[in-house]
Amino acid sequence: MLIATIKPADAAGNNAEIYAAIRGALGRVPNAMVLLSASPWQLERRWLSLSHYESHPHLGAALRTAIRLQVARRHHCRYCIGVNEMLMRRHGWSEAQIAAPEGDGSPLTERERVLLEFAIEALTQPQAVSAATIAALRDASWTDSDILDALCYAGEALVADRLIDAFKVEEEAF
Repeated sequence: MLIATIKPADAAGNNAEIYAAIRGALGRVPNAMVLLSASPWQLERRWLSLSHYESHPHLGAALRTAIRLQVARRHHCRYCIGVNEMLMRRHGWSEAQIAAPEGDGSPLTERERVLLEFAIEALTQPQAVSAATIAALRDASWTDSDILDALCYAGEALVADRLIDAFKVEEEAF
């Protein structure tokens, strides 16, 4: 990494508590989270956000992983592509499903695919979002809160991708 960070073994106080929570949830502290320790506020903010989405009532793990993977693919973040493909395998996705999470045969429901496509397109072409776009999502039974959360989640994934690439976070095997 190009900036100084706090290694999990050297963490104290709030950073140590957050690292312990991450380790409890993921079995380890990924390099992408170690990066954020350069600013303890960023580490805490990101962990709170991830924890919120983990318990989201409507945005399930498969949809969230598909959002992160599609963002990573669009923006060529090798670290993020690798992590999210691995998570999809852990969720039981086939290689064909991983290759096209929005396609036929995807474990995502049609309803989830609509929200995935919206989040990815709105991230890259926000000016194309219209009242009709939102109406179609509502017709698919997504709430305005779900719609906002999905796009915010995609935006956070993009920020993470950019930070990981800019600061040269080392890829790791999971």
